[in-house]
Parts: sequence; structure tokens; C-alpha cells
Amino acid sequence: MRVHNERKIEKYHTPNHALRDSISLSLFFSRYALKKRKLTKLESFLSSLNLSRYLNKISIHFFWSIFLGVSFSGMAQNGNYVNEKIVVVIDAGHGGYDSGTMDGNGHLEKNINLYVAKYVKFYLKKFSPEIKVVLTRDQDVFLSLDRRSVYPKVVGADLFISLHCNHNPNSRAEGVEIYVQNTTKESVQTNLKKAIVFGNILDRNMVEKLGYKSRGILRNNYQVLRESISFTPGILIEMGFFSNKDESQYLNSRKGINGLSLAITKSIMDYFEKK
Repeated sequence: MRVHNERKIEKYHTPNHALRDSISLSLFFSRYALKKRKLTKLESFLSSLNLSRYLNKISIHFFWSIFLGVSFSGMAQNGNYVNEKIVVVIDAGHGGYDSGTMDGNGHLEKNINLYVAKYVKFYLKKFSPEIKVVLTRDQDVFLSLDRRSVYPKVVGADLFISLHCNHNPNSRAEGVEIYVQNTTKESVQTNLKKAIVFGNILDRNMVEKLGYKSRGILRNNYQVLRESISFTPGILIEMGFFSNKDESQYLNSRKGINGLSLAITKSIMDYFEKK
């Protein structure tokens, strides 16, 4: 059963430590989308934020060069995107009566995982429609680990990403952790190497674009990774610590949700662009 009521995401947040004001990146992203794709949903999402000062400093074109590193016109003609459909499964951890971790203000991990998953799907659908995103859940429901890990096989996924938020008894613990399957099984080494490649791309973007501290590419025997590695490369990301006041505030803000969504979106695009 649900222990705490879902809380609304805070409108404003001033991140401390190294976490950057990522909503400025989101603004450029959405303005480009509105101009080229007429995405009115993003306009309403950001309508309450007064960030026009950024547009006077950095042009839309320059933003693409520093954040995405690619142009959509060029990417659309890239054979890797056109010749075959790329499928990415995004698993929003926890859900339903399994709330995951919780911060001191009652914010629940399951909600942040779902918000980020939905916005990654939204961004990729609009900006790279050749990449199909399948969510293991798109609402607040409980899914068993068995069911989550079978998705990559059923849909023929090219990449599997499981989203989580971290917790530590030490409230000073901070940063992003990215996990790959801990295995020496010969038959899965190709997928494992691909997972490590993607993990490094994602880790770099989290550090360079959002100012996160990297805690490295780690190995563990998580069930969703163990049972999917035979079918597809997969990683599990801990997107920050709910037990850290500053990171928890960031994770539960619009700026944080957009920053994380954009960093993951960029990483997926970078990964398939390099293949």
C-alpha cells in the first residue's frame, strides 16, 4: 500500500555544490523544438519560468553544438538511424506499493524514476523518432523484477536502462553511480562491453553537463541486469542520493528532472551515433 501521498515537484530550486542550473539547457532544448517541431507541450511546461536572459547570451545553434554535439538535420540522414528501428527499454524503478527510497520531506523515489523515464521518451520521440522507447511502466504500478527484465527480450531491445535514486546512511554521500552486470560468462561479453561503453558516455554527460560527481562504472549482480544481459546491453543508474539534502532537492525539482532527462537523452543519441 502507498505510505505517503505523492508530492508535487517544486517549481524552483537553487542547486548547491556542483549541480548546475540545468533548466537553462532545457529552455534551449524546448525553444528549438517549438521553432522546428511546434511542440506546444513543452511551451506550457516551461511557461512559468522566466529564463529569457539565457537566450540573450547563447544562441540556439550554439547550444546544440555544446550540449548535443549533433544537428538533427544531419542525424536524420545518418544511416544508423534510418535503416533500422532502434529500440531502447527504459525501466522506471519501483512503483505502486514499492516506493523505493524516501527523502526527509516525504518525496518518493518511484515518482522521480517515472518522471525521468517519461521525459526521456518524450524527447527522443520528438527529436529522434527513429529511436523507439519502450517503458516498463508508464504509471504508478508495481512490476516484479522478473517482468521488468523480460522486456528487452520481448521487444528486441538494443539497450536497456534502469532508473533509480540512491540512499546512504551517510548524508554526505553524493554523486552518480552506474552499474553493469558482474559476470565473466563468455556468451554475454559482447553485450557487457557495449553496456560499459554506454555507461561511460552517460557518466561523462552527467559530470560534464550537470556537474555531478562520478562514483564510477561499477559491477553488481542486480536481477534486472543479470536476466537481461543475454539479450541486450544494459545499465542501472543511481541518479543521485535522496539522503543528500542538496541532491534530493535537485532530484525533486523541475530543473533536476529536465537536466537528468536531457543528459540521458543525449547519452542515448551519442551511443547510437558512434555505432
